[in-house]
Amino acid sequence: MADSAGAPGGEALPGDEATCVWVLERLPDPAAIVQDDAIVYANQAAGELFGLSSGAELLGRTAVGVVHPDYREISAERFAQVSQGATLPPVSIAVVAADGTSRTIESRMAPFVFGGRPATLVVARDISARLAAEGALRESEERCRAFTEAAFEGLAITEAGVVVDANPELGRMLNTPHAAIVGRRALDFVAPESRALVSEQMEAGAEGPYEHLALRSDGTPFPVSVRARTIEYQGRPARLTALRDITARHREQAEQERLHQRLAQAEKARSLTLMAGGVAHDFNNLLTAVMGHLEIAQSLVPTHSPVARHLEAIGLSVQRAAKLTGQMLAFTGRLWLVRETVNLDELVADVVAAAGTPGDGGCRVEVEPSAHPPLCQGDPDQLRQVLAGLLANAYEATEGADGLIRIRVDTGPLDCGDRGAMTVGSPDPSGWFVRVDMTDNGSGIAADTLHRIFDPFFSTKFTGRGLTLAAGLGIVQAHEGAIEVSSVPGEGSRFRVCLPFDPGGA
Repeated sequence: MADSAGAPGGEALPGDEATCVWVLERLPDPAAIVQDDAIVYANQAAGELFGLSSGAELLGRTAVGVVHPDYREISAERFAQVSQGATLPPVSIAVVAADGTSRTIESRMAPFVFGGRPATLVVARDISARLAAEGALRESEERCRAFTEAAFEGLAITEAGVVVDANPELGRMLNTPHAAIVGRRALDFVAPESRALVSEQMEAGAEGPYEHLALRSDGTPFPVSVRARTIEYQGRPARLTALRDITARHREQAEQERLHQRLAQAEKARSLTLMAGGVAHDFNNLLTAVMGHLEIAQSLVPTHSPVARHLEAIGLSVQRAAKLTGQMLAFTGRLWLVRETVNLDELVADVVAAAGTPGDGGCRVEVEPSAHPPLCQGDPDQLRQVLAGLLANAYEATEGADGLIRIRVDTGPLDCGDRGAMTVGSPDPSGWFVRVDMTDNGSGIAADTLHRIFDPFFSTKFTGRGLTLAAGLGIVQAHEGAIEVSSVPGEGSRFRVCLPFDPGGA
């Protein structure tokens, strides 16, 4: 198009209008002049917008006709407003190019005089590429947000140790709202004992993985596995950290360790049982021979003879040895048991009454009987030996004026939920049991000793033979039960005897 455009009909434009057209022709943005609803001028950029070789190819076409049908009504309204002298703010509309494709433009309109007559000046800017880039960016952000919000890990972005963004999973993990996470130091969410480690990893830019203790909003620590890396965030270097809550994994590992210990304990008990059974059997045969010869010797020696006193002492020693052999047999579970219905409330009462109050009388025993008849099938004499042994141990552990022993009888499942307890025995875990809890506030048992207390001949007492608990365990196992033990040094111990409940005895 010529630098100096003419008016419709080929008439020369006034000087000011010609200057304006000269300027419009050199604009990088599309520009057109509309008069009586027709395009009477269009610059080169306008022609290129519509895919034409020049703006002259647009002359004579209706202004609304080049607009996408969806925007023609609003365009007609805007042309009418400008004809009344209004200058309108920019608006985004779509136009149709020569090849039929749509292009989005930002259009501005203002009153104009062209050829001495009122007209409308339209200046546009093709924003199709910008909108496409914004759409692509928005789609990318939405895709990234979907990934981060759906992530199983908690994600945090930090700058200089301060959290600048986090995903919802981190909020759920920490039990903390998103707004309460952003803007705070990352170390605020780390347990005190792990802060030195985390600081070292952050300063070194380490990627991990490593583990540390994080903090929930209530101050509860929990283990997390961490991976991190340095990224660029909004044009600045930052650190992206992914945290996975591994509480369940630690719990499973602890449970596996507990099961492994129980398996090892059972294997050790089996080996000890075989050994003790063999020794007790052979020893019992020797005692039988000794006792037989002793009785013959006593029958040949007068009662007033000095030798009779020594034979009597031998007899007492043989009886003690026989009792020891009986305890070893009890540990192996080879005792002959009388099976009858036993009420554990009554049995506990008998054992407590028979024990009396030892020592200086300062230790108290409190008994809480069961709300329902605690009946089981078993040998009352053997079960009485188990409870009496446990009570004697509790008395010794609580020696002092403030000693307290609590005995509670009830019925329920085998597992009481105490993860720190050690259970010895292999009854049906789904069964229902009569349970006798004996708790004392004594000296407790050291952790490195607890797993050995049922070993025969193991004792921490100077004069102990180490068979009371071993024999008790054997008796309980012979009754298809178990013993559960937990202890805290300096606070006391709890022994729980579990025996299969006998509903038929009620």
